[in-house]
Amino acid sequence: IFFEGKDRGKTKTIQKNLSPEWNQGFKIHLNPTDANHFVSRKTGELHLHIFDEDKMSAPDYMGGVTVPLTTTSGKSVTDWYPVKTSTSRSPFGSCRNATGELQVGVTVSARRALSLVRGNSKELPAGTVLRVGLGWEMENNREIDLDTSCVAVGNNGNVLMDETVYFADLINSNGSIRHSGDEREGDEDLGGTGDDEVITCVLDRVPSHVLALYFIATVATPEMTFADVKSALVRVKNDSTGFPLCRFVPAMVGDHTAMFLFRVARNNQSRNWVLSIIEDTDHTARDFGSLIPEIKGYSRDVCPSIKNINPKERIAIMRKGGTIRLRDYAGTDSFPNP
Repeated sequence: IFFEGKDRGKTKTIQKNLSPEWNQGFKIHLNPTDANHFVSRKTGELHLHIFDEDKMSAPDYMGGVTVPLTTTSGKSVTDWYPVKTSTSRSPFGSCRNATGELQVGVTVSARRALSLVRGNSKELPAGTVLRVGLGWEMENNREIDLDTSCVAVGNNGNVLMDETVYFADLINSNGSIRHSGDEREGDEDLGGTGDDEVITCVLDRVPSHVLALYFIATVATPEMTFADVKSALVRVKNDSTGFPLCRFVPAMVGDHTAMFLFRVARNNQSRNWVLSIIEDTDHTARDFGSLIPEIKGYSRDVCPSIKNINPKERIAIMRKGGTIRLRDYAGTDSFPNP
């Protein structure tokens, strides 16, 4: 997989199959230089090169496909693309014959750079108690599991798990941030005041080493996206006054699986907290653990010490009823004997 002339990833090998299905997803993070080039042109090309693996010699090049990209889409696009003998600027040359089609799904997401300026931010008064409520209803008698998380970031830009709350850890270190508990199907009446999952945050009591808090909604049910949950609604208010602050309708973002709702961060000058709307999405993440590069990217304005971001950094979040592979998170294939 190539973009902007760079190798971005490689699929697994499918053995002895003339109609292979990889069913793999890749997330490509662009550095500022590549991102600026892409945005300035407003278009780009994703190149996928196909090989026939040979155990006795070098793999045989079988052609490639070109997937056109635009910076204005923001939606997932899946289509069939013809396999050609070569692609533009192919580092592998060309092949004599190329046949067939390749189905590819692509989503382009532009991450906003946050800044504490009037228009996208609001300074919260002292004594604010944030109440973030997520509610949804079963759709067509299907049970769909949504989750809310409050992810804490420290002064060095790293995630603080002791101060983060989500479905598996409901209270932070001093009880100033609390999660109501996991709801796996959604059943509250959205026309009233009911919410299925609620995060309450007493900002004045949040430990001083917490620099920022990110509120994220995700779809935990496999094969489901926010587009499948038309009724989902997130309401944010100051619980100490009852005054509503903002609201979000995740279904409007389309077939994505994660949504950055907003951030609250300390203002070093006034010492108050500032709420900044994000409303960006991700089309693969099912929990905040695979969104660490994005969280660090959003934190650069309040944490200038963040320089280089590892696009593969993740935190292992145990899926409900599932397992994780340690190799994906440890960065090594060898582990000590128990």
